[in-house]
Amino acid sequence: MNANYTNGSALYFMKKKYLDPDEIFADAINLPSFSENTPEGRMEKPLTRGPFFLFALGIAGGLAVLAVFLFRAQILRGAEYRVRADDNKFYEIPLRPPRGVMYDSRGVILASNESTFGVYVEGGELPEDAASRELIFSHLAKIIGNNVSADVIAEEFVKTHTVLVASDLSRETALEILARQDELPGVFVQEEFSRRYPFSASVSHVLGYVGRVTREETSGVRGFSLTDVVGRDGIEAQYDSDLRGGEGRKLIEVNAKGSFERDRLLEPPRVGLNAELAIDAELQKAAFEIFSRLAAGGGAKAGAVVALDPRDGAVRALFSYPSFDNNMFTVAPDNAKIRSILSDPRFPLLNRAISSTYPSGSTIKPIIATAALEEGVIDEKRKILDEGFISIPDPYHPGQATIFRGVRPLGWVDLRRAIANSSNIYFYTVGGGYKDIVGLGVTRIKQYANRLGLGTKLGIDLPGEAAGFMPDPEWKKEHVKNDPLWRLGDTYNTSIGQGYVNVTPLQLTAAISAIANGGTLWKPRVLTALLDERKDVVRETAPEAIRSNVVSSETLRIVREGMRLSVTDGLAVSLSDLPVTSAAKSGTAEIGEKNKTHAWFTVFAPYENPEIVLTVFVEKGGGGSVVALPVAKEILRWYAENRYQKTSNTQ
Repeated sequence: MNANYTNGSALYFMKKKYLDPDEIFADAINLPSFSENTPEGRMEKPLTRGPFFLFALGIAGGLAVLAVFLFRAQILRGAEYRVRADDNKFYEIPLRPPRGVMYDSRGVILASNESTFGVYVEGGELPEDAASRELIFSHLAKIIGNNVSADVIAEEFVKTHTVLVASDLSRETALEILARQDELPGVFVQEEFSRRYPFSASVSHVLGYVGRVTREETSGVRGFSLTDVVGRDGIEAQYDSDLRGGEGRKLIEVNAKGSFERDRLLEPPRVGLNAELAIDAELQKAAFEIFSRLAAGGGAKAGAVVALDPRDGAVRALFSYPSFDNNMFTVAPDNAKIRSILSDPRFPLLNRAISSTYPSGSTIKPIIATAALEEGVIDEKRKILDEGFISIPDPYHPGQATIFRGVRPLGWVDLRRAIANSSNIYFYTVGGGYKDIVGLGVTRIKQYANRLGLGTKLGIDLPGEAAGFMPDPEWKKEHVKNDPLWRLGDTYNTSIGQGYVNVTPLQLTAAISAIANGGTLWKPRVLTALLDERKDVVRETAPEAIRSNVVSSETLRIVREGMRLSVTDGLAVSLSDLPVTSAAKSGTAEIGEKNKTHAWFTVFAPYENPEIVLTVFVEKGGGGSVVALPVAKEILRWYAENRYQKTSNTQ
């Protein structure tokens, strides 16, 4: 190696400041025996600063861009995105508790709950484009079936934000929907409770039914949501807030696709209170079946039955005919059946027992007799000749007379016999007066009728009670413009339950109960107590007397004897073969239609110590003794054989 080369190399190395590996060795070529698979002996050239600089620059740029986006999202639009994130991922749904169970007086279940499922569409979780929504609706309709179409779901979606698609779904259908959540964003399943009424039509007017709240009902009402079910009639409506309980809340979390992820209980629902009713379910069912067989089976189109306990006003049975199956109004209503009921000209939803009024016919006569004895118009032994008619001179047309007729001549009758054989002539006389007897007059008739519960609401704990009506001269002057003058004939008609008299079957039953029990007019009550889940009493409905000692006990004893005579030797003698003693009164009310009359029959038993007062009403059913009496007799027979504990009473 010469000096020039040496000096040049030294200068070269001094300028570079470092050495490359291949500049150290004389030969950088591997030996022939060198193995490429071993790192020993290999020579690699290190990276320069350039790649590291570029890599660091890229990282810094990415972090800078990320910082800008984070600043924009969290600082500039943080509040907006926070709200949108909450709306998209969480929302509350109500949890409806089971309604309280209803029991009859013997613990038999009248209304219960069955676990079921409902499927809802939450509008805020559905895709925005119509095509995607229609696809979801189509998938959902195929799963549900039961005539639920995609078009119907879409139509409801237009109307409201949250749509109840279907109710009363089986567990299998609910599980299938849950399993396909990825295909059904915005679709959710909720456990619900469907109302069940095991006695259905026989007790539907007492229990009522339930239905979902409308959007109008939820508007501005705290605690109501579209998933709520409320009572629509009967006890369900009367005690809805107690039976319904309190709504709970659950938080639902969904993923970015709108599919269910998880839920969290925010507030547990409060189970509704149970209701114990005075109703005797078996008596109610027997009465309904007997009426259907004997009255309706004989051609009667409508009617009602009421049975009260005269000792405390408890309603043991009450129904209206025709009836309806209240199960069809449950969570999944049967719309076809509902339309049929609503279009029925007999108005099956009308509770004729408490909401319709009719002329009472001769069943008012025990009340007229009570007033006549109490006012001293007549005594129990005074007899009146019943020739089958009464002739009243017309004061406006001398020489002419108005004839008021009875059913048939009965001869001389006292008060007891007049009740037993329903003498119109006798009650014309004591009501309006005739010859030497100055009658009660309409003012006193109305006074005693009101005192015994006619023409006034009794306050039964069912919605829709009618007040009935007892007329007077002032009313006629104001309302009957073509004949405003109150005439003697109007008083005569009132005395036998005709003319303008209108009562409900419930009112007549309550009035006869006051006569049967010695003078106490009880407020009719269906509910006896509200119970908690352990059946402990939360609130009790105690017997409530509207009026006590309405008339003297001696007066009522005589009237009861007249009703008893009707069974032993009068129009109701067919009851004498029953295994329980009774006292009764029949009635036939003319209604202004040719060959059409209302039929009434009212009876209490046992005679010595009454436990039940039963009234049967048959609308346009003919004579009370012919149509209503056989129904009452069979109901009373069932009661005697299944409920009455015979002691020393003899027929």
